[in-house]
Amino acid sequence: MRGILLSAAMARRHAALLAHLGSAEASNGNPIEAVVIPEGESGVLAEDVLASIRAAYISADVVADARLERRGFGTARRAPNLEWLHIGFAGTDTPIFRELMDRGVTVTNSSGAAAEPIAQTAIAGMLALNRDFPRWAELQRRHEWKRQQHAPPDLRGQTMVVLGLGAIGTRIARLARAFGLHVVGVRRTPAGAADGIDEWAPPERLREVLPR
Repeated sequence: MRGILLSAAMARRHAALLAHLGSAEASNGNPIEAVVIPEGESGVLAEDVLASIRAAYISADVVADARLERRGFGTARRAPNLEWLHIGFAGTDTPIFRELMDRGVTVTNSSGAAAEPIAQTAIAGMLALNRDFPRWAELQRRHEWKRQQHAPPDLRGQTMVVLGLGAIGTRIARLARAFGLHVVGVRRTPAGAADGIDEWAPPERLREVLPR
């Protein structure tokens, strides 16, 4: 048996796929089965189950629960035959990942998976500040009605500086350009329209472009 370590929630969500993989590989005499990250009091799997684990998926629901996260990574660490660890987020700079890679485990991430919701949140924050939503919310909370003395400036024609043009930064830049903003992208290597920006600047010019 080859085991895939994952959370109970992921095992339920992907039950049909896991069943299909299991039956497909069973004909080869090496079936695939889900191994659920332990949630009980002991939090420890039997040695033979640990030895069966070949792949592990640390999903967002695992990371959201500190105890489950410790058990997930702890189980992966104790699995002697682990070959592949996939994480449902971007960062791979914590010691456990280096430890596993030094063991020969392939570590992959989900870079860019959250780019759309994060970019939309960033744009929502920009709109809220530009249209003075915090002030309106405070006045509403106090049940006060005060006319605005000056209309807020339109976004069109203003400049946005995006520091870093990974999946998230690029998506923010493209959404910002849809509002008519002039977007300056800051990163080490040259970038252009394909990265969603109007102008590129290296990190050394950050202090120069920020006041714009």
